[in-house]
Amino acid sequence: MTPTSVRRSRTRSKQILTRQRVSSEYRDHLISDYLEGLDCPRALTSWLLYKYGEHHQLVSLTCEPQHYNSVETFRPAYAATKFLSKCVGLKTGIDLKRVAIESAEEAERANLITNQTIVAIREGHASDLRGSEIFRASQIVAKILGPVPEQWTFDPQSEPDAVIVDVERILLRKGKSSLRRLRELLPAKAEANRSFRDVGWSTGRTSSASGSYVTGYHKYRSRPDVTVKGRLAALRLLNGSPWWGASVLQTDAPVSVLPRALTIIGGNTLLTVPKSAKTDRVICFEPHMNIRAQLAVGSYLRSRLRKHGVNLDDQSINRRRALLGSRTGHLATIDLSSASDMIARELVWELLPIDWACLLDDLRSHNTLWPDGSWRKCEKFSSMGNGFTFELESLIFYALASAVTGNVSVYGDDIVVPSESFSQVARLLTACGFKLNAKKSFSSGYFRESCGGDYFGGVDCTPVFLRSLPKTIEDVVKLHNQVRRFASVYQDRKWALLMRKWRTIFPCHVGPQGYGDGHYHVNWDEGSFSLTPGGHESWRYRTRVPYLDRSDEFELAPSLCASLGPKGTLNLRHSALKRRIRYKDIWGQCQFDWPDILWID
Repeated sequence: MTPTSVRRSRTRSKQILTRQRVSSEYRDHLISDYLEGLDCPRALTSWLLYKYGEHHQLVSLTCEPQHYNSVETFRPAYAATKFLSKCVGLKTGIDLKRVAIESAEEAERANLITNQTIVAIREGHASDLRGSEIFRASQIVAKILGPVPEQWTFDPQSEPDAVIVDVERILLRKGKSSLRRLRELLPAKAEANRSFRDVGWSTGRTSSASGSYVTGYHKYRSRPDVTVKGRLAALRLLNGSPWWGASVLQTDAPVSVLPRALTIIGGNTLLTVPKSAKTDRVICFEPHMNIRAQLAVGSYLRSRLRKHGVNLDDQSINRRRALLGSRTGHLATIDLSSASDMIARELVWELLPIDWACLLDDLRSHNTLWPDGSWRKCEKFSSMGNGFTFELESLIFYALASAVTGNVSVYGDDIVVPSESFSQVARLLTACGFKLNAKKSFSSGYFRESCGGDYFGGVDCTPVFLRSLPKTIEDVVKLHNQVRRFASVYQDRKWALLMRKWRTIFPCHVGPQGYGDGHYHVNWDEGSFSLTPGGHESWRYRTRVPYLDRSDEFELAPSLCASLGPKGTLNLRHSALKRRIRYKDIWGQCQFDWPDILWID
């Protein structure tokens, strides 16, 4: 074969991979193959309901762990029940948006009752049955938070990490001059730790940045919307980054921003996004400047929680404890319904020190624009979409649970407590206005669930979720890799044969597990791999990665300077370009620790 024909063959195969789509017939084959592999009565039920269009019944199926005594029967039944439960492409006949909005309205009514109850107790018109536990929880919160920082840090040289590095460098030296320098830096370290660090933008939309224009570059150019109470924090942010002010005022040099440059708006805006086949998810996008300040405060709350043993950067802690609880029974898992929407306003004032409550109250949105066009006062303190809601709810749940018992771990609304304290913690949470999700909370039996990990008798039973019907090669590859992880627990060879069939029908690159879903995960002997050229001790494989289409141009220099500065990302692709996702093939490298699965007959 000539070099020209080789290039043509490669180009032709690349075009096939790019253009190939999954037809409805092959889509049904993928679903039937997986359900057939589960080989249980519930899998047959799920397939028949899907095949004959009874999708409402399909997503309404339940699998109760207490009805099973062995993991061999529970695991396939549970996997078949959950497989299509979150698929947004099913024809269920459910108005997903309406269900989500009704749930949000119900949460607001519950918050109103909680607020009225707390006010009545505070004014002496009602008895407080949980007063001692609430008081202990408030003490725990105060201990975790400490005093409110008085500074907002913008200079990267004054960040705590930079100071700690300098301290460690000095400790390696000797002499009086080094000790004097150390004494000078230690107060700087303490001062830096008491500062709100500007952490930049998130990837979501704001009141003035939406659609494809949500990158850092575009957000520095967007209108500086802010609520009335958030003006002071907004001015601190803008004047702490002079190039940002120049971008807002469209000048060619760094400037300070006056209050009249800000645009005052009423609050956040409610909308729904896809969640599952039974309901959408309600979120709120915040005013442009409020969300930036909220993220800075949320980052500080996260660091304070971590100092006291609550690591919100690691979900595996709760998963490991759920696994241990399913094996020994001494740990219970708690899940709450609509937890982010049920943090009642008065509860925050009751639990947090007054200075912290005032700070968060200034940065939050007090009113929400609902889809019907009406502005409504928020009975909840903050919503999903607020920059500090996740950290705040984790702090509250940890404090409430710790006021009752020890040995508590929290990640958002996923709570793990000792089984003997389950009832007490549940009663306290209910008294504070939260709603226990009975279907996902477990204190007895063999099953535990937390942070996306499902375990039965010490065995990982986390199911495969088909969140949307496969349409492209990339969707098939992701499904293949999920099935492989699910099948790796028992390593039955029938799954290896099934996945080989999928790879034959939908050809794509193959490679190792743990390096993304741009290729099929396979054992080393299931593909032909070569050593990386240049003397590197690693295997080389082909994979597909998404990238951002370079279709934007830099129209405003101050915005570019701000987005590449200490308050933004240093990666130009992610801070200055439109979010048009495309795919390209690249070479990947894998060390010699290739993760294989030994399939058993």
